[in-house]
Amino acid sequence: MEFSSLAILIVVLVTALVVFGVLSYARQRRKNDERRQAFARLAAGTGLQYIAEDKSYAQRFNDREKPFQRGGKARNILAGSYRGRPVCAFEYGYTTSSYNGTTTTTHTYHFAIWVVALPTAVPLFTVGSEGVFGGKMAAAMGFRRLDIGDPVFDDRFKIKCDNEPFGRRVLHPAVIDLLRQTGPWNWRFSGQNMISYEQGMFEPGNALPRLNLMCDLIDRIPADAWRP
Repeated sequence: MEFSSLAILIVVLVTALVVFGVLSYARQRRKNDERRQAFARLAAGTGLQYIAEDKSYAQRFNDREKPFQRGGKARNILAGSYRGRPVCAFEYGYTTSSYNGTTTTTHTYHFAIWVVALPTAVPLFTVGSEGVFGGKMAAAMGFRRLDIGDPVFDDRFKIKCDNEPFGRRVLHPAVIDLLRQTGPWNWRFSGQNMISYEQGMFEPGNALPRLNLMCDLIDRIPADAWRP
C-alpha cells in the first residue's frame, strides 16, 4: 500500500512538472510573439524593415569591442533609413559556459544594439561611464584617455581615442553639452558606424529614443571633423 501511494505521488509530481514546463514554454512563446508583432508594427510606422532573425547582423558590426562575442546571434532587427541615415537596431545575445570538473554551467547574455552610419570611416572613438574609480585610476591602468579639462565631466566620462586630433574635433562644445544633459551612455565611432549598446532585452519602446539620441549627437559634430 505504501509503495502504491509513493508511486502515485511520483506520477503526480512528474505530471505537474511536465504541465508546468509546457505552460511556461507556451507563455514564453506567446510573449516572444507579442514582442515580434510590436517590432513589426514599429517598423511599419517608421518605414524601417523588420527582420525576425538574421545571423549576418551579429557579424557585420562585430568590431571586437564590447559586447560582441564569437557565436553571437541577432534577432528582432530593425533596419533601413531613419532621419536620412542608414540605421539598424537589434537584439544581440551570446551564451558562455564553464566547467568546474563536475558540472557545466551556461549563462546567456542579452544586449540591445543600435547602429547609425557615419559620413565616413573614422578612428576608433569610445565613450562610456568612468565608473567608481575615477579618471586617475583608469589612466593608471593604461587607458588612453581623452580629457577636456573639466574635472566633473572627466570624472563622469571615460573617453578613449587613439587619434587625439580627431577626438578633439568630435568633442565640440555642442557635443559636450549634450553629454552633460544625458549623462554617460555607451557609444563609440568604429569605422564608418556609430555603435551604441545597453545590456538587457531589446524592447520596442527603446528603439527610437536611442536612435534619435545618436542622430542628435552626430548632428552636433562639425563638418570638418569628418575630414582626414
